[in-house]
Amino acid sequence: MTKNFTLAELTKTRFAFDNTPTPQIEANLLLLCQKVLQPLRDAVGPVTVTSGYRSKLVNEAANGAYKSDHLYGFAADLQSPDGDHRKIFDWLKTNAMYSQLIYEFGNDKQP
Repeated sequence: MTKNFTLAELTKTRFAFDNTPTPQIEANLLLLCQKVLQPLRDAVGPVTVTSGYRSKLVNEAANGAYKSDHLYGFAADLQSPDGDHRKIFDWLKTNAMYSQLIYEFGNDKQP
């Protein structure tokens, strides 16, 4: 998809359900990579996608929200391999367009 992100990485799942995106969802994932993930990676260094696109069955198995952006290829859950997840959140908060940004590692108001 981009220099540092692959379709396989954005569609991997731990569940035994088909998680193949439609061409439209694949196009959405490409935009996510081009506009958000690759610029983030270029700015802060390595980023691990722990969940990207989720088919309806995968989303249900993951207890995802009924209308999760993951269903449409517009969301990715991210972690920093070095454990500094805050740098990802802070960069996204300041530099990315998003409809929802969740800091899952504590209070987003504190360092």
